[in-house]
Amino acid sequence: MPPVWQALVAVAVATGALAGAAALGGRSRPAMVSATVACWAMWAVMLLAALVPSVAGLAALRALAPLHLVAVIVMWAAGAGTWRGLAATLAAVAAVTAIGAAESGRAMVQASAYGDERRFPLRIPAPLALPIVLSWLVWAAAVVLAVIGLGTRRWVLGTVLAAAGVALGGFLWRRWLGLARRWLVIVPAGLVIHDPVMLGETVMLPSATVRRMELARQGTGSLDLSGPASGHLLDIEAADLLTVLVRRGRDAQAIHARSVLVAPSRPGAALAGWRQPATPPPST
Repeated sequence: MPPVWQALVAVAVATGALAGAAALGGRSRPAMVSATVACWAMWAVMLLAALVPSVAGLAALRALAPLHLVAVIVMWAAGAGTWRGLAATLAAVAAVTAIGAAESGRAMVQASAYGDERRFPLRIPAPLALPIVLSWLVWAAAVVLAVIGLGTRRWVLGTVLAAAGVALGGFLWRRWLGLARRWLVIVPAGLVIHDPVMLGETVMLPSATVRRMELARQGTGSLDLSGPASGHLLDIEAADLLTVLVRRGRDAQAIHARSVLVAPSRPGAALAGWRQPATPPPST
């Protein structure tokens, strides 16, 4: 993750902590304990994920950064003060924007790459966008209301909501991590399409079998492995017929195709990476 964006996360946490301290001033002990424990647990994960980039860290940041934004808005409404609340909210918005950027995603998945791998994250399939947002909203509501419930001594309600938030978070975590583990990989030996969401198994194309990789043209007959996703797609044609296992619910269907479509978040960078081989390390 670029250092500037790591700094944005750190600033978001710092301003959030100041806003939280102001909002909790004079509150009851249950309110202070529940809010402090929940917030610092969230902030600790955010800081660790930003400072130690990884695929899991990317999934965690993209789930927690918007939750942090919700939290600081609640703090502002709860009496954090105009300037503290405004500063925390602006910093949170900046952090969410940075974490959601394609460059941030690529930097974090590349940090977990092996050897000469160059990973290019794939965009989320359009049909999954609404379910992802709605499920996140339900989870975030459960977490925030659990903290409020415990802080206001509504023990039964708060406990039930906290349990629901933990259970739903565990269920969604596997989905979030799966979405973060979707990428087009360029290696010295060829291309790899790694997509546990759309594919039953990884697609591997040796360099000698790749006829072309270019921006997809309208009306192409290539097999769409993007979801479909919005934006520009890359069209990859192989010299030989490919057998691709495409997920259909819990099953996978074998489809034969000579060319496929994928949707890197930065298709131009992926094309440039394919046309320009990785620079070998200097000899000693």
